[in-house]
Amino acid sequence: MAIWFDYSERKKGFAPVVSARLTVGGKSSSVQEFIVDSGASFSLAPSWYVSHLVEDFFKLPEEETPLEDAHGKPIKGRPLDAVVNIGKLPSFSERILFVTGFRFGLLGQTWFENIRVMFHNFPGSAEGRRFGFHLSPSNKDD
Repeated sequence: MAIWFDYSERKKGFAPVVSARLTVGGKSSSVQEFIVDSGASFSLAPSWYVSHLVEDFFKLPEEETPLEDAHGKPIKGRPLDAVVNIGKLPSFSERILFVTGFRFGLLGQTWFENIRVMFHNFPGSAEGRRFGFHLSPSNKDD
């Protein structure tokens, strides 16, 4: 089974973006944007996606990653387990690093592995620029 999405037009091109709701500690966020990247080793998101859901969020310890920002500084963030809900895709708890100053989220390789989907890119399809997730047979509704 495949679930299809239209590419999101951005200033400098198109990006595979999905809308997701995050649940942390039983509280849900509003719908937020995530770029999907099966090659990214981390899932990252702006702190403001969930900071209002977690008491004393900014007092949580930050972790440093091997990733660097545009100025060569290591990216630091607060790791939290959040359930990622995207339409008809299976919901799954994902460890996300919440970073101050990010503009949108990024779902990385671990998310793809956890819900067992493959990414399909069809930028020139008859329906326009599209991408999809093909769910493994174990994820299909019986």
